Amino acid sequence: MKVLSEQFRAIALNHDAKERDVHAFLKQYPYVLIHLFNGAWNLYRIFPEFRLGADFRADFVIISAGSGSWYGHFIELKGPQDAPYTKAGLPTRQLNWAIGQTNDWLEFVWSQRANLMREFAKLIKPFGRHAQNNLMARDVTADIELEHPRTHIDFAYYIVIGNSALFSEKQRKAHARYSVSQSVVTYDRVYKTMREIESHHDTLERQIECLSRCGDRAFHDQSMTRTAKRPGMDKL
Repeated sequence: MKVLSEQFRAIALNHDAKERDVHAFLKQYPYVLIHLFNGAWNLYRIFPEFRLGADFRADFVIISAGSGSWYGHFIELKGPQDAPYTKAGLPTRQLNWAIGQTNDWLEFVWSQRANLMREFAKLIKPFGRHAQNNLMARDVTADIELEHPRTHIDFAYYIVIGNSALFSEKQRKAHARYSVSQSVVTYDRVYKTMREIESHHDTLERQIECLSRCGDRAFHDQSMTRTAKRPGMDKL
């Protein structure tokens, strides 16, 4: 019985692997994305296939909060076999398209901030959590805090694409730049992070439980009461 990271590696390294293949796996086991891209740990939740208005969709969004700020971190998945850089170390068509997509998200966020906060509030409201920042009293709920115009929220945009194990020296240098300037992450890093998470749990059952989590413990417990059995779990 393979650990989940090896199942993921088999999918991501398959020559015919598509974005939809890794998206389906990470939708079922999203905690690795939280571990990589989360902004704060007081309260956090990941949501797949989040729509930004009528024209855009993020593969995942992580909504989280600390004592001083909320965070909205958007994630765009491209194919694990999509090369992000040419042999000359320039961004490929696939990476340029992904960068353009995240730039569109950024423009949407700043032009439609109030509408976006209402959508975030709708997602958070069912969990009945308290306000997280120091702006409001503790008897105010998190969804009300999110819609308040003075609530501070930071946004970030990430692209997951390709496999750095296949990079040439020029491509490695390019990735050193783009991993910072455009927040580009490769699938082998996702795999290594999954392995790291698994190393902290001594049974497959605990690994599955951890990697299946889509939010903090309070979120997770309430989510599991609504979905008594996670689809596909009995097949492992």
